[in-house]
Amino acid sequence: MAPRHGVPRQESAGVETAAGEADRFIIDWLVGPDRSLGRYRYRLDRTIAKGLEGKPCYVFHATDAPAGCPFSVLVAMDPMPERAALASGGLLSHLHFQYASDDGMLLRAESTLRKRMWYPTMCAAEGTLRDQCDIVRTLHKLPPLDREA
Repeated sequence: MAPRHGVPRQESAGVETAAGEADRFIIDWLVGPDRSLGRYRYRLDRTIAKGLEGKPCYVFHATDAPAGCPFSVLVAMDPMPERAALASGGLLSHLHFQYASDDGMLLRAESTLRKRMWYPTMCAAEGTLRDQCDIVRTLHKLPPLDREA
């Protein structure tokens, strides 16, 4: 995750496929390596045609989150680019997402995003901090950092 107020943040998430369930997965929302904010099982609810970065997005609901849990609803896009792109000088594979305690906090009645420009980014684990920074630079139409520096 990106730094906030100059202090690096330590949030991360562990994602795994729910055994035998192709349309479900589990996210363990972590603060640092040893503290979980909650571990929830998600199921796909629907797709919205134009979401984050104008791309199709998926709306997931946690089937086991308690009422009011801030991770009850998840909107996410497909990862991009493919993981092999980094090895050939491209961007680190990543995806953007949003989360909230209910659909209404993320989506309007017509299933459009309330806040198109707010989204955390999850990056593939093989990337460096510099690779992660290049994602943000690209979003702001800046060139990647010099690899020789």
